[in-house]
Amino acid sequence: MKSKQSSWLIGLILLLVILIYATWHLHKHEAAAIDNSLILTNQENSPVVSSMPASANNPTQQIGKPQLSSGFSQAGTGLISSAVSAWSQQIHRPIEFYGKVVDEKNQPVAEANIQLVWTQFSPLPEGSFNTNVVSDKNGLFGISSITGASLGVYVSKAGYYNVDGTDNSHFIYSALPGSQPFNPDPNHPVVYHLRRKGAGVDLITSKNGMKKYLAVALPLDGSPVGVDLINHKIGVNGQVIVSQIKPSADLWKQASKWSFDMQIPGGGFLHENDAFPFLAPDSGYQPEISFNFQTGQTNWTTDIEQDFYFKFGNPPQYGRLHLDTSIDMSGARLTYVINPDGSRNLEPK
Repeated sequence: MKSKQSSWLIGLILLLVILIYATWHLHKHEAAAIDNSLILTNQENSPVVSSMPASANNPTQQIGKPQLSSGFSQAGTGLISSAVSAWSQQIHRPIEFYGKVVDEKNQPVAEANIQLVWTQFSPLPEGSFNTNVVSDKNGLFGISSITGASLGVYVSKAGYYNVDGTDNSHFIYSALPGSQPFNPDPNHPVVYHLRRKGAGVDLITSKNGMKKYLAVALPLDGSPVGVDLINHKIGVNGQVIVSQIKPSADLWKQASKWSFDMQIPGGGFLHENDAFPFLAPDSGYQPEISFNFQTGQTNWTTDIEQDFYFKFGNPPQYGRLHLDTSIDMSGARLTYVINPDGSRNLEPK
């Protein structure tokens, strides 16, 4: 992002330099014209001495600033116009783009919807302009015969998930100093990834009323509390046992340590960092997850936000949980889904 901002800044400075030069060049010609005009006037009317006002009967010339010919103004306007034109040609360039849409198995996706958005600046009509195309049977699509500074490419299709963070959606075409404009190649199209949606299931979720998470209030002294995820209840019993040691709300800034603990007897937790966490693993679960923080240690933090797969019960049931807590929070927020039929499938309908 910083390199893009630097490129635009360099371009704007270049335009300012061009305009300053054009203005200086115009004033230089004007000054020379004034000097030459005064010399010619003095030569033709020297000496000029008169105490009478100029009139029709006394055509004594008054020496003052001469009128400039329209040619000088036209020259200045032409210089500025040339500078603006040169600037526009650097900013706005012909846009060509070639792309390809594939699925999670790297197979082409036909009839994907692609929205193409390009930008223009003055002296062209300013704003963003867009059009839509669809991919062909080989997943290919493209665009040409438009002009602009940049192009945004957004791919989607009903029945598919977008794969965030893997595909480039923004391309710069401007040839500004210090930047390299995008170079399209029809033999090497830009690849976009979609993931086909599977057979979703009805899941138990943490959503309760307007809240998407279950708020769990906990004692600060480490006393355990049971959390019934299925029935959204907090008490002695529950699939998950949670405890914490934290300072009181008015002393957390001075605190030097705190801890948080989660347990599932007979089951456990497994860290989750999948882009599509739709299939819980069948093994590798730990019965307890414990966080301990102390100032001066490398792991010191005041906040925890982590994701887990979990399983509980016999026969086991599987779920996915997002933990959100902090040193100044009286408890924790648990956001989760559970498959009640015992399957490891966690993909929602």
